[in-house]
Amino acid sequence: MCGAGVSGATRAATSDRLTQLSVDGPRRMGVWRRPGAPHGHIVTDRETGRSRGFGFVAFKDSKSMNDAIEGMNGQDLGGRTITVSEANQRTRRQRR
Repeated sequence: MCGAGVSGATRAATSDRLTQLSVDGPRRMGVWRRPGAPHGHIVTDRETGRSRGFGFVAFKDSKSMNDAIEGMNGQDLGGRTITVSEANQRTRRQRR
């Protein structure tokens, strides 16, 4: 599974809207409406539940991810232009 990081989203951005943008991106209308389609997730604040302004989209393979990065980068999400790039895996920190 591959992932792309999305930054620049508004506080009103939703995971559903991010997923829809990744599915219906330019030149790809409906291409990913099948099993294994991308899934978007906007990171939210634990206390308020509001968007923190960034999120991630998971893809089944790197070709789909690279196509989406090309199609989604610079698109409008909630009135703001988003930046999309390949997400890097982070190691999980141990809890104290």
